[in-house]
Amino acid sequence: MSVPGAFDEAFQGVKYIIHIASPISTKADDADTDLEKAFVTAAIDMTRELFKSAGKADTVKRIVVTSSAGAIVPMSAFFEPTNTPFSAELRQPELPGPHDNAMSAYLASKIAALNRAEEWVTEHKPNFDVIQVHPSFILGRDDLCKTKETFQTGTNRLVLNHALGVTDSQVPVRPPTFNSVHDCAMVHVKALDPSVAGNQSFIVSSAGGDGFEWNQANEIILKTFPDAVKNGVLPNNGFTATLPCLLDVAKTEQTFNFRHSAFEPLVAEVVGHYLEVLETEKKASEKA
Repeated sequence: MSVPGAFDEAFQGVKYIIHIASPISTKADDADTDLEKAFVTAAIDMTRELFKSAGKADTVKRIVVTSSAGAIVPMSAFFEPTNTPFSAELRQPELPGPHDNAMSAYLASKIAALNRAEEWVTEHKPNFDVIQVHPSFILGRDDLCKTKETFQTGTNRLVLNHALGVTDSQVPVRPPTFNSVHDCAMVHVKALDPSVAGNQSFIVSSAGGDGFEWNQANEIILKTFPDAVKNGVLPNNGFTATLPCLLDVAKTEQTFNFRHSAFEPLVAEVVGHYLEVLETEKKASEKA
């Protein structure tokens, strides 16, 4: 999708675009990957080519882009506690490579893609406007997960690994911010409404100031799936250190008239789906 002209034909006659495609951090072997090329260059090129094709179409009114909360908070927020809310208007300097791991490259790609997108709009003054959506860690049922292994390729692993007794090596210490995939999808779609002013950003996330800690997942898992914990299917002894961090989500909730989802139903949704997949795999194995 970063090839010049890749979107030209698809955008003919189109008025509204939601751009959610971007390289994500997975458990792939970082040593075998050119992280700068796979993450940063790809994200920049993809966004630029999308904007260029939208400009050629001359019918596009708005593009909604999936950015990340990681694109607007300082890197210090991942290492040091903070007590001042970060707003959607913050911008960060780009992170030069080389990158040590996929998570670092992912954050660098999100920062660069956001900054370059806004620079492009300022320079070219297109007929369309752009809204950037900044989710924190997205949680919720992902029907692309068809095997137990595929649950490790997205952010649902941050909850599931508590159930499985795994400490996440990529994000062992984590800000207390998350959001529902359903809330995130809703904001993307409602951001297309012309009544929402363009060329602005929205954070989609819990605010982080309510005493939430990631280890609460263990209590929820035990309460919701006691039999799976008792029989050892879910060891339920994973651990994550929570680092204080605050996000200002008032503008998002006021603009789109909703309150961000609570943690408990998302844990139940993710772990429940995992148990469904385990049962499906078990039945398939018995038939083989």
